[in-house]
Amino acid sequence: MSKLSTGFSANSALGRALVILCTGCTLLSPKAPAPLARYTLTGGAPSATHPAPLPLNAPTLLVEPVTALTGFDSRRMIYQTAPDRIEAFATRQWVDTPAEMLKPIIVAELRGGTGLLHVTEAPTGMVSDVILNAQIMELEQDFTVTPSQTRFKLSAVLTESKTGRQWASRDFEGAVTVAGDGSEASVAAANQVVALVLGQLGGFCEAELARWQSQHKP
Repeated sequence: MSKLSTGFSANSALGRALVILCTGCTLLSPKAPAPLARYTLTGGAPSATHPAPLPLNAPTLLVEPVTALTGFDSRRMIYQTAPDRIEAFATRQWVDTPAEMLKPIIVAELRGGTGLLHVTEAPTGMVSDVILNAQIMELEQDFTVTPSQTRFKLSAVLTESKTGRQWASRDFEGAVTVAGDGSEASVAAANQVVALVLGQLGGFCEAELARWQSQHKP
């Protein structure tokens, strides 16, 4: 009788140990990673459209592919928590690099301006008067301020097509407060600040092309 009780007790203890071990394995097993969310830059719609034909002597601006500084040249969505230190969100990214997404937005912005210049993009074979090269210097959510802000800085250089001489250059930047804590609020702020900066770029290009035209195409 005692042997049977001892065997039963041993089996019960072994069963409890297995239950505890399996429970521990479940608790210690890593959680599945959160799904990766992907977002696009739109920059908002152009402020105006001009369906009327352009003047025959209107200057032609060629928009080259946009480039980006190291750190802002990938699909990662960047944020900053301390000066001179950038990091990337783990669960969100852009559907393409910001540079790739920005070029068609720039073209749309310039075509929706005052309607005083032709806007083309490579490769079209169309002869241009001035070339626009734009580079992303910064596109990040800044947590060093409260509430956080999304900052965007763009460098633009206008070059004469025939001579290769730099005609004008300028840096543009802006910041928009992020109205919320989630990724949707962050992306909304990014698109708002891109629209803000590209509005500045559009005014700059129109003014400089008008100045170029006054000296080359009276």
